[in-house]
Amino acid sequence: MPLLEKLCSSPRLARWALAPSLALAFANPAHADADEDSPAGVDDSPREQAKAAVQRGQRAFQAEDYAAAIVAFDEANHLRPTPKLDYNLGICHQRLHARARSDGTYDAERLHANAAIDAYNRYLAARPTADDRPVVEDLIRGLGGTPVTAAALKPAPKPPPAGETPAQAPTSGDSADDGRTKSQDPAPSDMSQGDDPVRPPEPAGTSAVALPRGSLVAGLALWSIPQMNAHPTVEAASMGALLIRAGVHFGARRWLFVGAGLAVAGVNNTQTTSKLGSAAQTFDALVGIHLPVGRGGRLVIPMTGILGAGREALRTRADIPRPACASGSGTLVGARWGGRIGARAGVLIFLGERRNHGLNIDLDGVANLYGRGPVADDCSQSVFQELAVPRARASIGVSLGYGVRF
Repeated sequence: MPLLEKLCSSPRLARWALAPSLALAFANPAHADADEDSPAGVDDSPREQAKAAVQRGQRAFQAEDYAAAIVAFDEANHLRPTPKLDYNLGICHQRLHARARSDGTYDAERLHANAAIDAYNRYLAARPTADDRPVVEDLIRGLGGTPVTAAALKPAPKPPPAGETPAQAPTSGDSADDGRTKSQDPAPSDMSQGDDPVRPPEPAGTSAVALPRGSLVAGLALWSIPQMNAHPTVEAASMGALLIRAGVHFGARRWLFVGAGLAVAGVNNTQTTSKLGSAAQTFDALVGIHLPVGRGGRLVIPMTGILGAGREALRTRADIPRPACASGSGTLVGARWGGRIGARAGVLIFLGERRNHGLNIDLDGVANLYGRGPVADDCSQSVFQELAVPRARASIGVSLGYGVRF
């Protein structure tokens, strides 16, 4: 008792004895409050938070709320990164890309296409030998991107020296699917909704389909040549034509068009008893852009530049005398070649669920410049010069065609 009274009466010894109790009383009050408010047994570790975020993302995906699914999967990926979450993000952005494309909102379409390409490429970079690599690469190309280069195959291991026991290869249980060792990562059965989530299912008919690159159009046209309206000996003021065009479309939305066209036109000179008939063939190189208009991408405005060559021929009937400087045989009076340059604008209306065929209505304006043509024996000029057919002429054409894309 005297010793206890002595200890209590000493201020220095009293402070030394109370120090641990004061430290426990005032240390980390925030955690203490949190423990009082938190239910018993709740694990708020990053792993459990990632699991909860993945579950939210899957519920949002099933509800087709892809924007919310992206937020949840991105949160999980920051907490516990794994390649399959990048795959999930790619799918969600791909769905929003398809929705924006259907709505005709190009900015959103391009934004989600780029985000999907980046997410898929992160998945491929993390898993260069994934079994589904060809499928994911096709998805990236369909969105207008380029897949990351696959990692080179590792060389075959060299056989061990004679008498030495080869090292045992690790079993599937020694490492997780995303590269973390077993000691670092739980077994897959413990993280089925966490680090290695099940991929969201792909509903039928909603996966991204690459837009067609090729196109083929066939149709009818009517050409008008104002300079030939009042020509006294040649009927060429208007000509009917058959045409065919084919080409390739480039770019994420296939805006750029590069192709070629062929047309055959002529006048039925049986309708006149005094004029020669005219015929023409054209071969054109085509370069242009196709601008989508409105929602759904079913209406497109094609604008095309034309640069090509043309052949013009004059023909006669049996009951019409041949010109003096005719250079052909039979009903052919003469033919000559020339160059042409012009522009085309029109409307393309897509039909069908996949918008891979439709109607083309075009208006052409072309300037033609022909040579003088061959000169027959005993003539100083060609038959075209004899008949005063102008070498430089403008033509206007209207065409209606049916096209397919493939």
